[in-house]
Amino acid sequence: MVRSSFLFIYLPLLVLLTMMPHRLPAEELEFVIKGVGEPELSNVRNRVEPFQLTRSSRFSKRYLENLRHKSEQRAREALRPYGYYHATVNSEIRKSTNGGWVVELHITPGPPLVIRELNLELRGDGSKLEKLQEWQATWPLAVGTRLIQPQWEEQKQKALDIANNYGYLLAEFTQHELAVDLKRNEAALTLILETGEQAVMGEVSFLQDAVKPRVLENLPRFKTGDPYNAWLLERFRIDIWRTGVFQQH
Repeated sequence: MVRSSFLFIYLPLLVLLTMMPHRLPAEELEFVIKGVGEPELSNVRNRVEPFQLTRSSRFSKRYLENLRHKSEQRAREALRPYGYYHATVNSEIRKSTNGGWVVELHITPGPPLVIRELNLELRGDGSKLEKLQEWQATWPLAVGTRLIQPQWEEQKQKALDIANNYGYLLAEFTQHELAVDLKRNEAALTLILETGEQAVMGEVSFLQDAVKPRVLENLPRFKTGDPYNAWLLERFRIDIWRTGVFQQH
């Protein structure tokens, strides 16, 4: 009786183990990109390598072919911010030596989109500010150069940062236009910065009774009415905190 019940439990377990599917090892996927250097290469790679593969990933021929076409499309899109709107991308898929797959992209960037017109203006009370004039004089996207949109965005932010640091807190671009003509492969840039009025340092008052007033009077490194300066304001905040009298929030 004991032996018989043992077989009754064991045999179904054996059948269950036999029917369990064998898990195949994951296939690795590698991208090889040829024809472009940095920073374009990194942007292409970031666009074509968004795939998060699980340990059970296996690729069908249909999936790989669809992946190949999408990779070509994404590579072309990744080159546009760097002025290459007419790139040619060819690809092939082959087996790798470790049993995975290699997607190889061959890129020909084509002729770059060139800046044909540039209108870069400073207006307002801060238009004579030395740092802003230096920004204007060293503007990298000159007529005849390739349009690089990341630089366009970086330079706009740089101008606003300069204006804010020197008290032009309401500075804004009243006109910022990037017009692209794909048929002529040209671009026209218009960027007008209105600085507005410059802010000034206000009066400083200490509401406390822990230390003598004369101890705190020398903390500000500016006088009421001085032009706003973000660096001096930050130094003042740090100096106050170092006294140990006030809490930092």
